[in-house]
Amino acid sequence: MKKISIVLLLGFLAFSGCGDKKKEIAQTMMLDEVVERLQNGEKPNIPQTLIDDAEIMISRAGNGGYTLITPKELDKLIRANTTLSLLSVSPRGEFLLGMIPKAKNFEISPLSKNPNGTLVWDVKSGTQEEFIKKMGGEKTRIVVIYDGGNGPSYLSSSADTACLWAKKLGFEKVYLLVGGFRAWKEQGYPVAFEAPSCCK
Repeated sequence: MKKISIVLLLGFLAFSGCGDKKKEIAQTMMLDEVVERLQNGEKPNIPQTLIDDAEIMISRAGNGGYTLITPKELDKLIRANTTLSLLSVSPRGEFLLGMIPKAKNFEISPLSKNPNGTLVWDVKSGTQEEFIKKMGGEKTRIVVIYDGGNGPSYLSSSADTACLWAKKLGFEKVYLLVGGFRAWKEQGYPVAFEAPSCCK
C-alpha cells in the first residue's frame, strides 16, 4: 500500500510538473501574440498579467527607440531574403547550444547600467567596435537582437540593453525578438547547433 501511494504521488508530481511546463510554454508563445495584437490596437481576452508584461515591453521599446518583432515576423523577413543581421547576446556557452541560423554572438549583461539607468559599457564583453562589427557594421541595415528568453519579460534583459546600445551607437533599424531564442525554438522555427564560421 505504501509503495502504491508513493508511485501515485510521484506520478501526480510529474504530471503537475508537465502541466506547469506546458503553461510556461503557452505563456511564452502567447506573449508575442499579445504584443502583436496590442500593437495593432486590439485588446485580447487573456489574463491581465500577460497584457501587463506585453505593455511593459512595448513601452520599454518605445522609450528605447527600438522595435519589437515576433518570431513569426522574423521568419517572414528571413524567408523573403531580407538583408538583416541576427545577434544573440546570450552567454557564449548558451549560444553554442542552439541559435537562430546565421546569428552571431556578442555577450552583453543586462546589468550594464548605472543605478540612475544610464548605460555603462562592460569591457569584458569586447569593444564597441567589435559589437558594431557583429551587427554588420552598416548602421542602416536591419538588426534583430535576441537573448535566451528565459527571464521574466517585464524585466530589462540582455537583449533590451543591447538594443539600447545599438541605438546609442547609431543603428537605425533595431529590433528585439519577443520571447528570445526560447520562443523561436518552441514555435518550431529553424535552429542551428554549430557556430557560424565568423564566430568559431
